[in-house]
Amino acid sequence: LTPQAQQMMILLANKTIKKMRYYNPIDKEDCLQTGLMIMFSNWRNFDETKSTNAFAYFTEIFKRGIAKGFNEL
Repeated sequence: LTPQAQQMMILLANKTIKKMRYYNPIDKEDCLQTGLMIMFSNWRNFDETKSTNAFAYFTEIFKRGIAKGFNEL
């Protein structure tokens, strides 16, 4: 994973997390970190033969990571 791709994923995560509402800012940061961890650990699973829309794939992976982090809280 290139540094430019890492920065793009972090930007995607920061833009996506703004659409969610959290009562506690610490919970928001925990969910952000969980989503990023899951997104960075699954970036190799994107299959170009099934879909060419990487943006939608990574957004969905991040949203599921946020949900997992929120459920753990």
